[in-house]
Amino acid sequence: GLEATPLVIATMHGHERVVEALVARGARVESSLPGHFPPAILRAVIDQRVGILRRLLDASPAFPPTRALEQHLHAAGATPNIELVRMLLGRGAEVTSVRFQRAILRLAEAVGDGELAARFRAP
Repeated sequence: GLEATPLVIATMHGHERVVEALVARGARVESSLPGHFPPAILRAVIDQRVGILRRLLDASPAFPPTRALEQHLHAAGATPNIELVRMLLGRGAEVTSVRFQRAILRLAEAVGDGELAARFRAP
């Protein structure tokens, strides 16, 4: 499971002000486990906590590397929240899976985001 840190627990319960206070006091956003992506960021994606995700990403400018971002993007694509997908793409996430590219295309078309749809439409 996810690391059960105070930051993860606050994220899970949607306590944006608590997350902000923890981050301001130096809470570690990155995972303490080498090679793992940050559990608080993943939890924010899974639970569709857009404001918390924005705060966590802003608190960790060097993270996440592209590979981890793609994992988060896959989690975001499993939810109907286009804002999460846009946010992760804006942070540099790349989508290498054709199947997942099609899923993002369908999501973008469903919400009327022509710009995002064009990005994933086959040439």
